[in-house]
Amino acid sequence: MAASVRSAAGDDDLEGRAALKTYLLEPHGPAQTDAKRTLTAALSPHGLLVEDTDEPELLSLSSGEQVSWLDMSPGRPWRLHVSASVKDADRIHEQLTTATPFVTALRLLPARLESLAEKVDGKLVLFSLRHDRRPLRATRDADSDAVEENIDVVTLRFWAATASRTLQVLRERDVLPGATSVSSVQLRIGDASQYARVEVYHDGKCTAVGSSFAHFERLLEAIVAEYDELRTLVDTITARNRRIVLRIPWRSDAIEPAVERMFVGGDPFALWGLPERLGEHHFRARVVDLDAARTALVEVSREGLSIELAADTPACVALRWLTNIQFHLHADFELEPLFLLQAGGTPARREPAFDERAPMDRVAAAAMAEAVAQWLRGQSSISVQSLASGLFGADRATQGHVDLLRKVLAEAAAYEWSDWLKPSRDESGNTVYKLKIEPQRDRTARARQLLRLYKLAASLTRRLAGGNVEPWSQLSLFDAESLVPPEPA
Repeated sequence: MAASVRSAAGDDDLEGRAALKTYLLEPHGPAQTDAKRTLTAALSPHGLLVEDTDEPELLSLSSGEQVSWLDMSPGRPWRLHVSASVKDADRIHEQLTTATPFVTALRLLPARLESLAEKVDGKLVLFSLRHDRRPLRATRDADSDAVEENIDVVTLRFWAATASRTLQVLRERDVLPGATSVSSVQLRIGDASQYARVEVYHDGKCTAVGSSFAHFERLLEAIVAEYDELRTLVDTITARNRRIVLRIPWRSDAIEPAVERMFVGGDPFALWGLPERLGEHHFRARVVDLDAARTALVEVSREGLSIELAADTPACVALRWLTNIQFHLHADFELEPLFLLQAGGTPARREPAFDERAPMDRVAAAAMAEAVAQWLRGQSSISVQSLASGLFGADRATQGHVDLLRKVLAEAAAYEWSDWLKPSRDESGNTVYKLKIEPQRDRTARARQLLRLYKLAASLTRRLAGGNVEPWSQLSLFDAESLVPPEPA
């Protein structure tokens, strides 16, 4: 289903060259402490020159004649200002957010987009819906008895003074059950003499025209306030050793196709991990968020979903996950702070990634997720020690944990991941595994890399669990380390 209601002829085009594009970004790790050095190393291969300006919190990003401005004012998210065409502006934004895992786009939850007009005393003049179940479904079940399951794709862009009321009527009439997640809103703030008309997207992009930058700045502050409230909420839940739980009823026969597609590293979820079956229609996966290169624990069952962040994983990982669930599963789950605190009341597992008696396939799933996280963070090599530290924390891994990780890395380097890992010895004589292939920064190319890694890692876990996986099933009778001994550094 697709519908479009366009503005009257002559109306300003917010997607045109004249509109200012501002992208809200969240820095992490070294990007917070040494922004210029981090960005220069990441962006120079893409032909983007990072330079200081007269303002210490402002950097310029230039490519040829095109210059963009990165505002890094302390105490608030970064703001990337671009005045180029939409295509060029989006390209610069994508280069910035994919070149390094230490800068991620803010994800604005749909319900919070709708409340912006009231917070800035503006008027909602446009909304865009986007609902697409295809990333979670292998096929469309045309014989389904549930009406909402037959709505695979909904896009709607409605421009009118009655936009707010129209959206309310759509929900009250249940015209698109479970499929009314707002992906963008356009607001008009001010009067005829001083105004700003801004379209705000769920991925932190704002396009603005008008005569008052002050009104635009006021809207940006309102957006950040909405984001900070939810980010603080997620941080609070994590600090209390709780996990975010969403009670979303969905058909049990839709769960396995969703699990098969959600964690392979592609957009829109951008999560990578090998799911473990805990029971009928119940799965758990230790996943890597590919933008932040940090891990989380996700569970999927017929009752709903949950996510538990690792200690060093930023809240933006959970917020993007919530946004994607709303866009691709169900639009109507609660997102208010009180509900999230109640939903987050479920104790986090906070259990070790695996114990000393864990089956080898579970060890391999945890080890491969941590290896991919370190690979995405730009490390040139990994080791048993680095995996153990990432999975258990400094000095918390036992000798049993280390032995299991050593077995998994040796098997991976000898067989399934031999094109990716090369055993070597460091200056102290310890075994390390050099990463032979760098992650692609182009999202499509990187998705292909990660899909191949996923398939090979799944083959590894099946083989280590005792499955007959060609062509390595016979070779696995031998010791992997003896077949591929480490080379001198």
